[in-house]
Amino acid sequence: MEATKYYGIDASNDISLLGYGLLVSIEEHEDGSGTHHCVYGIESDGEEYTRFDTGHISEQEVNDLINGNDWMSEDDVNSFLSTCGQSKEEWMQNTLAGKIHDLLQYYGYENIFGVAYSSITKEEAEKMYL
Repeated sequence: MEATKYYGIDASNDISLLGYGLLVSIEEHEDGSGTHHCVYGIESDGEEYTRFDTGHISEQEVNDLINGNDWMSEDDVNSFLSTCGQSKEEWMQNTLAGKIHDLLQYYGYENIFGVAYSSITKEEAEKMYL
């Protein structure tokens, strides 16, 4: 069985995971749900992420947030996009990893993925995902 491949917002997965706190699986989950496996940072020492958790999210779920089909109001969306410096149309062209990263930076992981119940250390994340 081939290992799952991941990508982030940097060309280096090490920098994406440790520096930016996010890796996203290239392939959709095998159950047909359209979700991607994500490894995201939940604690940082100020220089790099030191604790991580995992979750699943689909591009449709992410896009639904920005299209007002979920908990974000129109004001929330406009404020978020203003912070990103992009129009909705421009933002929608970003990679899934880029979109998730923006949302995590603005709203925090608990608002995007929920409570982190089973976090892993930096060392465990490196061994499992890099």
